[in-house]
Amino acid sequence: MRIIAISALPLWVMGDRKGLPTIYNGVKAFVDAGHEVHFISPLLPIWRKDVDGEFGKKPKEVLYDGIHVHRFNIPFLPLLRNLSLMKPSGKKILRYAGRLIELFSLAIMWASFTICALMLALHVAKGCRPNVVYAHNGLAAAAAYILAKLYKVPNVTRIYGTFLSQIKWRPAHLMMYFPEVMGFTIPCSYLIVTNDGTQGDKIADRLGVPKSRLKFWINGVDKGICDPGVTIAEAKRRIGISPDKKLILSLNRLDRWKGIDRLIRAVPDIIAGYPNALVLIVGDGSERSNLERLSGELKLENWVRFEGAVPHASVKDYMHAADVFVSTQDLTNFGNHLLEAMTCGKCIVTLNNGDTGNFVTHNETGILLEPDKLELLPSAIVNLLQHDEERKRLGSNALRYAHQNFQTWEERTRSEVTLVENLVHGEPQGA
Repeated sequence: MRIIAISALPLWVMGDRKGLPTIYNGVKAFVDAGHEVHFISPLLPIWRKDVDGEFGKKPKEVLYDGIHVHRFNIPFLPLLRNLSLMKPSGKKILRYAGRLIELFSLAIMWASFTICALMLALHVAKGCRPNVVYAHNGLAAAAAYILAKLYKVPNVTRIYGTFLSQIKWRPAHLMMYFPEVMGFTIPCSYLIVTNDGTQGDKIADRLGVPKSRLKFWINGVDKGICDPGVTIAEAKRRIGISPDKKLILSLNRLDRWKGIDRLIRAVPDIIAGYPNALVLIVGDGSERSNLERLSGELKLENWVRFEGAVPHASVKDYMHAADVFVSTQDLTNFGNHLLEAMTCGKCIVTLNNGDTGNFVTHNETGILLEPDKLELLPSAIVNLLQHDEERKRLGSNALRYAHQNFQTWEERTRSEVTLVENLVHGEPQGA
């Protein structure tokens, strides 16, 4: 097959081979299956100010692990992005004015993305007539749909979780998320939604997506990330941490909704109960400077360490070094980071929001705290640091659950490749 994929995000969201491997693995699977893939994305990521993408600052075509990557410029993207991410406050009239500016900027950005992506896609399609068009995330759905219609081929939309489960279902609120709403509602042959705990299946049902068109799948995980032969002490030495320290790990993109500040605010109470603890924050993002400032204000330099983004291949070193893995996100805490932590047999402390409770059972495969009981976070962590056998029990249970219930990336992407191959060849599809 010849596939044209349009995406608002790069293959790696934190820089070359850094961050979650979801988009890369999904695209690379088609190349590994012998298909030709052309991946089209903006020069600068739509929603990120801190990552330039994989290949420097000039738009060009490159061959990246067999993937033909094409990039384009969006006029005034930094300005539009900043305006669309405004959080207006103050007097009511100022808040309304701010929201109008947000909506206008979002509409211009969506239109600019659609036009620029479609123009480049049409240019690429001249030399590579597609058999199928892929949209990676809702913002890309309109451009992919138009291209597919022009070439009379199927189109597939891939959505990596959703914020829509957390908003009020009123016209004014839905308008602020209209690219995401369009991702669910623009016609496509298949809508593949990641089951990451953000309840995308319920959103799809609410927006009238036919069940026959929806594929609601959990991401895969690299089960080889777990190496029973590596001790925690050895793993700590590898990343420059004294083996006598008890390590609390957060591994995530540093965006506001990831809630890393909750963990940092808990640190004074944690070290009061267990002074030999160290919090290691792995990841990067737009909130990093704010989080570092918060840590400084709380005088936590000796107990909180910011590691920055690391290559995904190095994640296993940090996972193996952790005594406790903590996730305190807003929408859901079930995602790639939690899949990997469970697969490594880590003792988990997290919040019971979204569909997290469908995968983490309190006091069995982890410690599950209610979002309105955040004051219990420090004591829950301290209790685990003080009781080695309890950490081991929870980690062993998490490991068992992961290996019994999670697919490998190869298994997960094979299902998607087969689905699209059958779609293009007109063969009947299974569930």
